[in-house]
Amino acid sequence: MKKNDLINNQLLSMGYLPLPYNKDCDKVFYKEMDNGLIVCVGIVSSSLYQDRRKTVSFYMALSYTWAMHSPILLPQDCYLRIGEILDKNDLWFRTTTKKEKDYMRQSVQQAAKVYEKQSDIILHNIFKESQYMKYKEYIYKLIV
Repeated sequence: MKKNDLINNQLLSMGYLPLPYNKDCDKVFYKEMDNGLIVCVGIVSSSLYQDRRKTVSFYMALSYTWAMHSPILLPQDCYLRIGEILDKNDLWFRTTTKKEKDYMRQSVQQAAKVYEKQSDIILHNIFKESQYMKYKEYIYKLIV
């Protein structure tokens, strides 16, 4: 089994699908929420660690674009790292053993559930953000 198969399979079982194009992450998955938001989960490797540790970023917005986070256009809670969601320090996972992969998989599952539950609050915050119209215009220009 490949290094990330356990984590990828976990996300697939939770209703996430692979996002076809991404350049900044090893793998990005997305899930459409009932309220119109799209949650993206990106698995990121770091070349700063010799063992290529991984972390996970969560992005929630009205687009599939990974990750078009702009602190000017979107509220801060639209883009969070797994450690922020789980109220821990910035989490980096070793994935060299099954035990380490299982820990990452369980952490991703837990964080995804917590983050998904925040979707209505995040949607409310996006709409009340003073820059929402600029964000909407930016999304439109990306599509065109």
